[in-house]
Parts: sequence; structure tokens; C-alpha cells
Amino acid sequence: EGSDSVVKYQLDATADPVAGLTSHGEPVVLTETTNGDGSFTYTATADGNAVVELVVKSDGSYTFTLQGPLDHAVNSDSLQIDFPIIATDFDG
Repeated sequence: EGSDSVVKYQLDATADPVAGLTSHGEPVVLTETTNGDGSFTYTATADGNAVVELVVKSDGSYTFTLQGPLDHAVNSDSLQIDFPIIATDFDG
């Protein structure tokens, strides 16, 4: 009961933040890897090539690395990607 400390931060499993994204015309697919230190690595690939990597650490900090190109709409230089993160406490 009451407020517990957060035990993990993880991407919302119901979300697909890369839906509709492409790289060189190929669809981008996101995979999750659970790391031994309690962090999660999310790797977005297109045709087997890494495009984006998001690492969410157990303390809630994260790193985002763009590893390849993402296609943009004509006459657009910006692209918004939302990664909804869920914080889970000790008793869920």
C-alpha cells in the first residue's frame, strides 16, 4: 500500500512509436531487449539495418541514438517520434 519506489521503466507495450516510419522506403520495425542490469534496449531497424536505438535505464534515464536515416515527408525537415514510457512500482 502507499507509494513505492519505481522498480522499472519500460516502453508502453501497447504503443508502436515507429508505426508508419520508413528508412530508404523500407518499414521500420521495433524490437525490445531486456538487459541484465534492469535496463531495456529498443532497436528500430529497416531491412535489417539499425536506424534508431533507445536505451531506458532502471533509474529512468535514457539515451537516444539515431543510427541511420529516417524518411521525411516532402519539404519537411522535422519528424516527431513519441516513446511512451511506463514507470512500474514494486507492487505493480
